[in-house]
Amino acid sequence: MLEPRLSAFHLTALRLSALRLSSLRLSSLRLPGWARTGSAKLAIAIAVVITLSTVSFYALENAVRGRGLFEALWWTVVTLTTVGYGDIVPETTGGKLLGLAVMAGGIGLVSTLSGNLASLLVERKARKRKGLLEVKMTGHVIIFGWNASALGLVRGLRAGGLVGSSGRS
Repeated sequence: MLEPRLSAFHLTALRLSALRLSSLRLSSLRLPGWARTGSAKLAIAIAVVITLSTVSFYALENAVRGRGLFEALWWTVVTLTTVGYGDIVPETTGGKLLGLAVMAGGIGLVSTLSGNLASLLVERKARKRKGLLEVKMTGHVIIFGWNASALGLVRGLRAGGLVGSSGRS
């Protein structure tokens, strides 16, 4: 099995990248409001993992099999989601180690993503059932004391364009 050798330049670049990443404090970053939510952080984490894994797989496996970036992306998504088609398999030791990391991370990220989505759906349904969803405060007419003359009032409001047709008479 032919293993690609990393040059001194590549090793230095990897060390510098690792040093920059280790000195980066995420708590010191000023994130916009939308990026402070748990769902946004999860989406950002998944995007970072997909990007880093794709580039890493391409760098490790391109020399051996001539794999393109799309194949690296395909392998990353298939491995991250734990589908594992087996059509693209890493052949280098580095690629296999990357695969282990992507599999382990994929289980956590995908299960967290599905848990968050399920939680959002259940929470919205519960809020709707309790009447806690935001109510549109315009375009409504409330008629108290419905009686025989109220239907004429509704027809007059519709004719004047103050109330839309709901399909009921």
